Amino acid sequence: YEDAKNSDGGKWVIRYRLSEIKNHIMDQHWMFSQLMLIGGESTTISSHVCGGIVNNMGSGGKIEIWISQTNKDTIHNIGQYLRTTLDLPRFKRIKYFTHTTKQNIDTI
Repeated sequence: YEDAKNSDGGKWVIRYRLSEIKNHIMDQHWMFSQLMLIGGESTTISSHVCGGIVNNMGSGGKIEIWISQTNKDTIHNIGQYLRTTLDLPRFKRIKYFTHTTKQNIDTI
């Protein structure tokens, strides 16, 4: 969000329980998300992604994928693409937050 390209956008956040970290699920999802972006499987998606982070906080963790877009349809499509590509289980919710207001504006 410090980069001007990303300042109007937000981030998709995927949270992980400690058991998912110990079972390397978060590591696998991080690797797949980066390969998805590097490989450019979908130029529509990758052109709106500015970066991402993985954070292991000891009691849990998270992956954030930073988006430059403010268009709600594009944001939602990127979230759906992440969900499908990472093969997230049905119970796992991912949330989109804007950088400016920090509000959750979409959940998939």
